[in-house]
Amino acid sequence: MDGDDPNSTNNNPANQPDGSADKGDSQGSKTFSQEEVNEIVRKRINEANAKSEEKLNKAVADAIAEQERKAKLTDEQRASEAQKAKETEIAKREQEVTLRERRAEASVILAEKNVPTELVEYIINEDADKMSENIDQLAKVWDEAVKHAVEEQLKLGGSNPKDRSSGSNSSKIATSSGVYTKNGTSAF
Repeated sequence: MDGDDPNSTNNNPANQPDGSADKGDSQGSKTFSQEEVNEIVRKRINEANAKSEEKLNKAVADAIAEQERKAKLTDEQRASEAQKAKETEIAKREQEVTLRERRAEASVILAEKNVPTELVEYIINEDADKMSENIDQLAKVWDEAVKHAVEEQLKLGGSNPKDRSSGSNSSKIATSSGVYTKNGTSAF
């Protein structure tokens, strides 16, 4: 390769003339040559490959051992194991369905109690009675926290200010989310 070619590979990442590569700056960082970077990357790739090979070999050995174990079983024992595996899978699916149903029920109940439905994950339970207790406790704590926050805001700021910008709309109340009339519709 020609050294004057701008498309040629340059082993000096800082594009500095040879012999003037910065071995450290005021912050203590080091500039690596391309060979050093390649060696570091090669070591890391080899380490990752060794780990993945080790996992693969272990998985293969476990699978072979399991196959040998199953080969020694009688037909009756194999059928029994298959039945247990099916029962375990069915129980797992039933549990997932139950939790989905409880999550839906809890979301509805939380919405009825004016508690954010995002909190549903904290109260769901497979046991309907326990979940109901969790919802009641959360609703109670939530209501107390909201009440306390409102009281603190009223202490700090008093009551909601009236919109005095126009004489004909004196029934408007300014809130943090906008200006509303007494009948609850937006004035904007």
